[in-house]
Amino acid sequence: MKLWKLNKRSSTLADMSMNRILLSELIAKGALVGIIAGFFGAAYRYLILESEHIRWHLMGDISLEWAIGWLIAMVVFACIVDRLLTWAPLSGGSGIPQIEGEMLGLFDMKPYFKDDRWRIDRLCRIFCGP
Repeated sequence: MKLWKLNKRSSTLADMSMNRILLSELIAKGALVGIIAGFFGAAYRYLILESEHIRWHLMGDISLEWAIGWLIAMVVFACIVDRLLTWAPLSGGSGIPQIEGEMLGLFDMKPYFKDDRWRIDRLCRIFCGP
């Protein structure tokens, strides 16, 4: 529900300076977003710290077979990512430039093809069972 009335002839800064309700609402929403983002940022950092402790605990008792298995798994994942980037080159990166380019109409991203569903289904059946 909007509590303010915008003046079409003036700029946004003039509207904000003239309308205290709009300004206080924007400040309150900004503070709320900052608190929520700070909470999730702190929780993320805490989970990274805890995962470091778990990693050090697990790496203390690792054998050569586990290390070779881990290396093979990383090579397999690298091949999967390479195939994904070959199939959809715009899927790499953070995604922000791709979304901006899509919104501006600079390029048209490749949609998910229905013909490729059988490949994903087959891959899931290999790893998860029938």
